[in-house]
Amino acid sequence: MRWRARCARPRCCAGLADWGRADFRREYGEVWTAAPKILVSRTRTSAEHNTRIIGDDAINQLAELPAGTDGDIGVGGATIATQLLRAHLLDELLLFTHPVALGEGRPLFDELDEPVVCDLVEQRSFDWGVTMHRYSVGGAAGHEGVTPASDASVATPPDC
Repeated sequence: MRWRARCARPRCCAGLADWGRADFRREYGEVWTAAPKILVSRTRTSAEHNTRIIGDDAINQLAELPAGTDGDIGVGGATIATQLLRAHLLDELLLFTHPVALGEGRPLFDELDEPVVCDLVEQRSFDWGVTMHRYSVGGAAGHEGVTPASDASVATPPDC
């Protein structure tokens, strides 16, 4: 079981060229609607589309989730991702970078108590300059610490 924090939908970048097709959007919606989801919220009490809500004691409840789940667990949102990093529950970070400078906005993670050591596992480039970087997170609960890769084993990104 791996926890995976994502900052974009899994098919978003790969299927960007197809997004304008109605059948592609419908298929994506059907898959997303059917997938089990957990919403961590202090204020919401109901949700649709196979969504369970967790309010109080969210991190402890989420820590128990992998025992009853097969496959990856995706996480979205800076607040919950930061809390899971602090609790050493995230195994992997999947970060998508879009070539847009907004000039303001929320940081990717809230302030952390200690540095998080990550190891680059994979990187890919997509059309329109979007890049994906997948990192293994060191110190996750139940996992050995990650040894940073040597310079020879990490592919360097192309010059910008």
